[in-house]
Amino acid sequence: MKITRNKPLSTIATSTETPTVSPDALIAALADLPPGDPERIVCAEALFADALERNDSHSALAVAEAWDEDAAVGEALRARFDDALHTQPDAVYRLVRVRLATATSDVWRVRLHQAALAALHVAITDGDADTVTNWLTLIAREPAAYDLGEILHHGILSAQSRAAEDPKLAKALVLLALKRSPDALDVLLANPAIANGLPADLRGVLRDGAGDLMLLLSLYSSDAFMAGVGRATERQWGALLTPQVVDQLWHFYSGGAGATLPTRYQPGQVIDQWALNGAAWMTPAALDRALLLALRDGRDDLAQKLLVQIAGADDVERRMQAALRQSERPPADVATLVCRWASNGIIEQNDAAAALETAAAELDWSAEAAPLVHQWGLFAQKQPSAQTPDVTLWQVLTFAAEQEDELVARATARQLYARLERTDDDVLLVDGLATLTEQVKWSDEASAQVMAWWREFSIQQPPARLTRLDRALDGRRELDDARAVTTTILAFRKMIGKRTLKQFADDIHLAFSTLEALMSAFDGDGKRAAAVDPVTMRAQLDLHEEALSEQERHILATDFKELAHVIGVLGDHRSKPNLIRREEEVDRQLMQGDQEPHGAVDMLKWMAGYIDGLQTGNEDEGD
Repeated sequence: MKITRNKPLSTIATSTETPTVSPDALIAALADLPPGDPERIVCAEALFADALERNDSHSALAVAEAWDEDAAVGEALRARFDDALHTQPDAVYRLVRVRLATATSDVWRVRLHQAALAALHVAITDGDADTVTNWLTLIAREPAAYDLGEILHHGILSAQSRAAEDPKLAKALVLLALKRSPDALDVLLANPAIANGLPADLRGVLRDGAGDLMLLLSLYSSDAFMAGVGRATERQWGALLTPQVVDQLWHFYSGGAGATLPTRYQPGQVIDQWALNGAAWMTPAALDRALLLALRDGRDDLAQKLLVQIAGADDVERRMQAALRQSERPPADVATLVCRWASNGIIEQNDAAAALETAAAELDWSAEAAPLVHQWGLFAQKQPSAQTPDVTLWQVLTFAAEQEDELVARATARQLYARLERTDDDVLLVDGLATLTEQVKWSDEASAQVMAWWREFSIQQPPARLTRLDRALDGRRELDDARAVTTTILAFRKMIGKRTLKQFADDIHLAFSTLEALMSAFDGDGKRAAAVDPVTMRAQLDLHEEALSEQERHILATDFKELAHVIGVLGDHRSKPNLIRREEEVDRQLMQGDQEPHGAVDMLKWMAGYIDGLQTGNEDEGD
């Protein structure tokens, strides 16, 4: 491509007159001429001068691209670049900035650092406060990829001598350092001349840990506020972190703000620090607010970490319940969270159960509370001695009946009857048993569990109290099964008396031997009665007369008479065969436990079958 010009290209770069070749023509020439061509170098030098003079981005980009691709052009422009750093550093900065906007590279990043340092030196040395502030602000706002943090830090510290005499510049430097260079901020605030020149509210929250962080937001900027919260967190200035401050920082955190702040001041990092050590220095109100916000927005992992911070407090149960309630999480979520916290050992099982009880009560024990109550039942299974109020237990049992929740019913019943058995008031005990029986009658398993407890409890009672309980149960039709337990125990004890089972067994064997001898002697084979001669019988009795005293003879006579009567009564009360069942069938069913015994004879057969192991799987089982 040919360039129309009035002078040779070799004179353009050194001429003091306005070039007759347009920037567009120079750009075109750079694109057309081959690398290393002397005329290409001349065009690049001319275009470099034009880019600096007119701050033209097209010229700047074209000459920068030529510099990158043509070593000869680069060698020629290096000296001009170094000279311009001293005479036009701001123009050089803009040129380099144009190149970095299209292609970031380490070489151009270094050139940007050189230009920034040069421009800052000129501004700090010769410029006014606004110029210094503007340059520092420009550098502070550059993308993180340009890596200008050290340059900004150097510039802020270089300007502090001027800031010591200029309160306006001091405030500007402090705010910039707060948002972009925390280490420089510490140096500035340690300088009394700068710190004392700051507004009292700014000095208070940044140096003294006193005041209102919200003023940073209202008077300065959101970045200043977030950085101020980060600084307060680093220094553990708990008084500054009010619930309102926590709310505002959470708002920025949720919105993803603060990305340009130093990493340690970004909202997410700050809140993570609260979750790491907040209990040591934050006020309970601020920490509780953070927990509430995390729960409300479903940040459950963070909420768990924050809960760890309050777990050691005496009022952890109250604070946890308040956060759950105010978060308005669904009942199923609350149940899951509480279970997780308890499983992870963050809260005690009793505190977890209490939280679930409270949450269910706040829902007025409606069907919506089902996940809460069911989870409560799981805790109650593991902690049967939990100190849940009696009124709450009865409420839970009613709820379980309404929802037909087997697990909750059994867990609650276990706690209730454990408390009932500790009362000495027989009427209160029987009334409680009646209510408990009524509430679990819908569940075979829960009913069997209650009955199993009542059997075990009744067996352990002394005779006097068992008799009182039996009387208290008399007439309570809804407790017929419970009275059958006490009646059976009393009957068994009456049967055994003060004997051991071994002694009773010996007596039974003796009674059987006697009765068997009597039957063998007088009933024969049972088909016909043996012939008896009364005169002979009297003679036989008289032969043994000297063995008994008169009184003993009278007792024996009475026992013979009563024994005959008892045998007759026993026979009358036994289960009789009918047209369908033979006597052998009745006996077999009694022995196997398939028929309830009626009377003493049946009971003998029934006990024989049980002791001999013929009855299996016929007992009601409970927990």
